[in-house]
Amino acid sequence: MPSNDAVESTELSKEQIEGLLASSAKEDDLRAVCDFGKLVFGVEFAEHHKSWIQEILNNKRVVLVAPPESAKTTVMIVLVAWWIGKRPWTTNLICSAGENLAQAIAKRIADTIEFNPKWKLVFTDVEPAKERGRSRDG
Repeated sequence: MPSNDAVESTELSKEQIEGLLASSAKEDDLRAVCDFGKLVFGVEFAEHHKSWIQEILNNKRVVLVAPPESAKTTVMIVLVAWWIGKRPWTTNLICSAGENLAQAIAKRIADTIEFNPKWKLVFTDVEPAKERGRSRDG
């Protein structure tokens, strides 16, 4: 999943995992999102990604326009997966250049929430509402 600018991190020690876990679950800021991305997805964001994330955290309604392969999708997958864990009662909308890509992003987020053991470490009390299904309607 990482693109050119989002770098895969190396294996984490138990202490590093505990530190990332504490920040990503308890805090509500840029560091929490970046720590979550590193722990759950194994990515470290570049400075321009961090400025995108900060803008979204500050304003909620932001449109990202950047060249292909600049990790827009990676940033959004990490951010929305974290956001749902922090605020599972909210509604989220994924817009993309095409329906197939938007559906793929939504599936990746849903799969992370349901199947990724590191996501479950961060958000222990959040469970998917399986009875609602996993579709554009659920």
